Amino acid sequence: MNDDAVGAALVDRARSLREQLRVEQDDADRSGHYSESLHAAFGDAGFYRILRPARYGGLELGFETFCRVVLEIATGHPGAGWCFGLSASHLWLFASHFPAHVQDEVLGRDADFIAPFSGSFNGVCSTAEGGFEVEGMFGYSSGAPYSSHLLGVVRVQDSDPVDVRLVLIPRHAYEVIDDWGGDQTLGLRASGSNTLRVAKFFVAADHTIPYSGYLSHSAVRAQPSPGTELHGNSLYLGPLAVPFHLNLALVVVGAARAAIDEFTAVSSLKREPMPPFDLRRDTAVAQLVLGEAVAKTATAEAAVFAVARDYERYCERAVIHGDPFTVADNLRLWAVSQQAAEMAAQAVRMLFANSGTGAGRSDSRMARYLADVTMYGTHPVANVTRVFPMLGRAQLGIPAGFFGLDD
Repeated sequence: MNDDAVGAALVDRARSLREQLRVEQDDADRSGHYSESLHAAFGDAGFYRILRPARYGGLELGFETFCRVVLEIATGHPGAGWCFGLSASHLWLFASHFPAHVQDEVLGRDADFIAPFSGSFNGVCSTAEGGFEVEGMFGYSSGAPYSSHLLGVVRVQDSDPVDVRLVLIPRHAYEVIDDWGGDQTLGLRASGSNTLRVAKFFVAADHTIPYSGYLSHSAVRAQPSPGTELHGNSLYLGPLAVPFHLNLALVVVGAARAAIDEFTAVSSLKREPMPPFDLRRDTAVAQLVLGEAVAKTATAEAAVFAVARDYERYCERAVIHGDPFTVADNLRLWAVSQQAAEMAAQAVRMLFANSGTGAGRSDSRMARYLADVTMYGTHPVANVTRVFPMLGRAQLGIPAGFFGLDD
């Protein structure tokens, strides 16, 4: 099969798991992550290898295919989509930025590479001969329960100027703390966003890279990255900001699709509480709300895939033609995916508000979807007040202040 056919088959397989994901929602929320059965199904289907370079036995299919699989998983269970997307995608990050010999060492093994990314600066890092000693609590490490590695951001103590690094830590060097799932959070309870505790662990210097500007230096300057040189594929240029938020936005769009399914099903079963006691599906209000929610969700879905395609196109343009993937480009795509997520979240809120009081019960799927999109809004990269000013400055030709990197 060609790449398009392989990608379509992967998306179909993800879609086929929707009912299992929904049946297992309660259990997954209680445990804090999707089941071993689903993890095995994801592995057997090749989902963890979509972004893996072909050099290491991967499918190397690109972001749009990966995004479509994440969306299908999130439509079955938003929390599971978050758990999968924010761990499986970081294989691409590793393959883009770490040296070739380190990639050969880590990806030369056949095991799946599943790595949460923790950017909360909770680790303590000090210099040691040949590398660094790292310890600390790495919070909100989404996808932690099935992880093979951790990618954590740390500040090197007493460095001047400040040295911030992304460190690669193997599974045997950290403990997954039982602080996620159940009633410990409002939403995204199945996202596996546990804290990872690292006792003092030596990380060789070549298992770290400098971290700044959302790893966008090569893209902004139209220079090769370790990944493009090793794999010969612009996919591995690796600017982080857009794909990172895109994974979050896909989950919100998936929640909106799930809420549409739930509203449609309930409206066909429940009647209005007042005469003439029509089925809700037959009322003008339900039809209006559902129609608007479908329109908002379809628009959001179109936007996230447009962002995925533009991201790949801008990376290709930078690598092949030497045209910079500018700070303004990064910010614009990030902002578009934020707007897509907000539109999808609006759809969920509308559907919840028009589903009746039963939607507010703790065992309601609609309540779960509302809680999940609300939880998304607390994430720092979802905050438009961080991105809009930078985008406005870039549009005006003023230095954007893009995390230490400007055009």
